[in-house]
Amino acid sequence: AMMSVMGSGALSKVIVDEGLTDTAEILDRTREIVVKRQSRNGKSATEAMDISLVAFNRTAQTLRWSGAFNPLWLVNPARKATPPGATAFAEGGFQWKALRQPVGSHPEPKPFFQHTLALQPSDTFYLITDGFQDQFGGDKGKKFTAKRLRELLLESHSLSMAEQGSKLFQTFETWRGLQPQVDDVTILGFRV
Repeated sequence: AMMSVMGSGALSKVIVDEGLTDTAEILDRTREIVVKRQSRNGKSATEAMDISLVAFNRTAQTLRWSGAFNPLWLVNPARKATPPGATAFAEGGFQWKALRQPVGSHPEPKPFFQHTLALQPSDTFYLITDGFQDQFGGDKGKKFTAKRLRELLLESHSLSMAEQGSKLFQTFETWRGLQPQVDDVTILGFRV
């Protein structure tokens, strides 16, 4: 919880006070602030934050994204070509992989990178934590997996966002059964 408060405060400072708009620069600067605050407060350097950060430019109809461990997924069957920087995980399904480092201390920190994408009608984006895919359950008590989650989103992307939310919740609870929930679960979906 402390990391969430510290990370949120650092993000606010970087975006509001310093006026940064490049998503990679925002994450780089947020990391600097978090590491500095941790060392000043004597906090463990192992505490860090995973994040997926999106910025829209409505005028230019573009989306900019950067991620620390958490990917960006896009579903749009009308898209035939794989967008720059993405990999296809199915026909009409694309993923941008995040940098494999958190916002916080890291033994070999690298600069974050920003992907820019021209938006198309019916683009449906998903920002996720790993909680859903890492949940144990099912008949054999195994993890749900990212592959299953992507398949579920592909199958339900044409539903309204509220209907998708209900379907995701129902699927999660059915999968989990009597198993304890292992982590926080966040899936943020939005359609252009």
